[in-house]
Amino acid sequence: MLLVRNLLYKRRLAELLLDVTLVTLAYYGAYRLRFDEALPPDYVLAFQSTLGVVIAVKVIALGALGVYRGAWRYVGMVDLYRIVGAVLLSGAVIMAYGQWRVPALARSHSIVYIDTLLSAALILTSRLSFRSLETIGKWLRVKGDRVLIYGAGDAGELILRELVNNDELNLQPTCFIDDDQRKHGANIHGVPVVGGRESLALAVQRYRVRKIVLGTRKLAPDAVAAIRSFAAHHELDVAEFDFGLKLVPQRAMEQDTIRSPSTDSRSAV
Repeated sequence: MLLVRNLLYKRRLAELLLDVTLVTLAYYGAYRLRFDEALPPDYVLAFQSTLGVVIAVKVIALGALGVYRGAWRYVGMVDLYRIVGAVLLSGAVIMAYGQWRVPALARSHSIVYIDTLLSAALILTSRLSFRSLETIGKWLRVKGDRVLIYGAGDAGELILRELVNNDELNLQPTCFIDDDQRKHGANIHGVPVVGGRESLALAVQRYRVRKIVLGTRKLAPDAVAAIRSFAAHHELDVAEFDFGLKLVPQRAMEQDTIRSPSTDSRSAV
């Protein structure tokens, strides 16, 4: 446990140092974009005197809004909103500080605007780039039987991520089939939706599919029967994921609690 905490601390420290570097680059870039030629002396002084304040304000804002509590590999829309909110909040604070103490920033608000945009762009890119590299690595490691997912909705997307993330399944998603024509030609995490049920035979042949995974519960019984008949004719396996929750009855939990002391006493004997 101590080792895990130590590694987690080092990872957070590296994340913090990266953000400090990005914030510094964004702030310097704002001055360079504001002035095409050499910086006027008063703006050089303004940069030097406020750099530490800018770094502190932005890092504190990122930490206060929970950016450093998230895991990069699971970064999502909520994390992106937190980053954008922290950058906007820190930009407002820097603007107010410039009005109060830094005449150069008070005369040129565009520096703060540019800095806010650059900071958001750099920090968001850093998070998404690591997530993208990890996703690419997972796709490169995916092997096994080639799978067609029937259903390109929310459940199908969830199944796709499970197939990519779970190496033990040894399944490789190759394409989607969906009866909704509006989804035809689209891509979900790089996997194409090739057509509807009429394209099933073509998709199996084109992508060398060995298994069909039912990724929707909206299929009529006759449609499921037709898919299973098609799979049996082409010697394909059919699978269905079940992501439902099973609630444990309260009475069963109470009975297990009552039985546990007696079980412990017997094992002690």
